[in-house]
Amino acid sequence: MCRRRFLARLPIPLFRRGLGWVFGGRLLLLHHTDRVTGLDRRHAVRARFLTSDDGAEIMARYARRRPRTAQHLCASMELPSKGTDAAFREAGRAIPFVRLDAAPGYRVR
Repeated sequence: MCRRRFLARLPIPLFRRGLGWVFGGRLLLLHHTDRVTGLDRRHAVRARFLTSDDGAEIMARYARRRPRTAQHLCASMELPSKGTDAAFREAGRAIPFVRLDAAPGYRVR
């Protein structure tokens, strides 16, 4: 295993032992099932909260691409779902969006 990959995977055993607090809330252990192999996967990712304006823009863009899904999403969270760009922006301001980035040493495929 190359040194960079080793360093990138180093946080995983620390998270498993309950020592995630060492990273000061900057890293998140993402545990998921690989969609191809079905195997359990764990990745340390950087997590940061986005501003409400960023959330508004993200939701408006999403609603343009998938209007029905965006309306269902808003309705399930009891947010305004009138179907207008302004309503989706308002909903996006109310949703706490989080950006997940690959931790140092990982590359996104």
